[in-house]
Amino acid sequence: MKAIIRAMSLLALLGLSASPRASAAEAPGESVEEYLQKLSTIPDVVNRKDPFIQAAAPFSVPKETLSEGVDLSVPALERYPLSKYEIVATLLGDQYPRALLRLPKEEKGKVLIVKEKDKLGNKGGIITKILKDGVSVVQKTRSPLGFIDKQDTIIRVGSAEEDSKKDEKSAPIIQGAPAPAAQPFTTGGQGNNPRRR
Repeated sequence: MKAIIRAMSLLALLGLSASPRASAAEAPGESVEEYLQKLSTIPDVVNRKDPFIQAAAPFSVPKETLSEGVDLSVPALERYPLSKYEIVATLLGDQYPRALLRLPKEEKGKVLIVKEKDKLGNKGGIITKILKDGVSVVQKTRSPLGFIDKQDTIIRVGSAEEDSKKDEKSAPIIQGAPAPAAQPFTTGGQGNNPRRR
């Protein structure tokens, strides 16, 4: 019983000692922020930002467009139609073929290295195969009826230069699948005789 009385008296004393602090916080010339700053050991703790609020992007994405309406916020390989790109060379030495691709004149003719599965063109084209004479690009387009059509386009090496010399308005791409390989020519023997087949 004496222990309970001692505990109650101790709580009463603690309650009395806490009340002057509360009255100090309610002092007329002191705000809550100033009082909290006095309690903290970290300087300028009140003005720090909340770490649990999601941060905004540090830089805004540029929304500038060129005179033709090309959006500059997308990568250079995805800004222009396929007809504006030019293949300079293909590199087929190892198991990872690459191609040198010249960007349009609007990009000051920069040359980039591209590989298979890279995106190319403003219609979501993907480089599927790098050949010795060009690059094969597949674009998926939606028809007016809602069907998805795959359009295979081959951009030949140096085709933009050759076509621009012939006609300034012609497109530097050849559409459609690559031509089938020619049958090997043999002389003599049973291979060329139609009667023996």
